[in-house]
Amino acid sequence: MHNPIDAATFWQASHEIYQRPGMQQQLITRQDQHGDNVNLALLELYLAERGQPLDTNEKQVLQALIDAFSTEHTQLVRQLRRQLSRSEALTEVASKALKQALLDAELILEQQEQALLITHLQRLRA
Repeated sequence: MHNPIDAATFWQASHEIYQRPGMQQQLITRQDQHGDNVNLALLELYLAERGQPLDTNEKQVLQALIDAFSTEHTQLVRQLRRQLSRSEALTEVASKALKQALLDAELILEQQEQALLITHLQRLRA
């Protein structure tokens, strides 16, 4: 039997997992080099540690869902943030302010990704 989890609990747990030694670099490398979604990877780790791993169908459904959302939203903000950080047309002050604003926006979108994952996982397991 699967114990339900909520988005807030998963958000907190994902921060704890992400802070483990080497985890951040591993997840970012998987994201940048292989196109993996960090939030889905964190959910897989979290559920496995709870003894409630994703089955193949759940993973496929969640992967399709999060890929669509991420492509349409999160990746666009991330790409713009990275592009602006390399721009020589911006002053240092403007560059830092824009980077922080876009990081904040990206974090909101990451949290939304997690909420979507949890909502759809609960539906799959209902």
